[in-house]
Amino acid sequence: MQRLLSFVLVLLLAGCSATGTRFKDLPSDAFGDKARIVVFRPDSFVAKAKCFNVLVDGTDIGKLKNGGFMQYWVSPGLHAVTVPVPGGELHDLIAGQGRVETTVDLKAGETSYVKLTVELGGSSGYHAPHTIAMSFHHTLTNVSSADAYSELADLRQSDQSYTCL
Repeated sequence: MQRLLSFVLVLLLAGCSATGTRFKDLPSDAFGDKARIVVFRPDSFVAKAKCFNVLVDGTDIGKLKNGGFMQYWVSPGLHAVTVPVPGGELHDLIAGQGRVETTVDLKAGETSYVKLTVELGGSSGYHAPHTIAMSFHHTLTNVSSADAYSELADLRQSDQSYTCL
């Protein structure tokens, strides 16, 4: 019975990772008069089963899975990238959490790379009653193209084929 439960757990966790195509960069002349924002999340055991909604200028562009990336085309200019993180209203007020956010300023033909990291510890996280308290620290960071390429090579596009945690 214990083996069966372990097997089911492994299947559930494996199904929460991104399974789309691998990242492939595009030449800037393919952008036309647009710019591109690439948001990615390196593969990690921490919060492995959790997907995160990604918003650009308040528009929900989809769910970012563990080990995944998303790309979104925008007009040149200043844009806000936001990821809501778990937490109830009271928690949000006390901890100042509820979302992580960064801004990017892009010209036509440019790409900005934004990395979501989830680690154990920190002030953000929801603690369900009568459970072991575990909190997560979420960061959203603008990274250079060189740093992004080294991580994106191992990631897959976050497909939107099912709902995840």
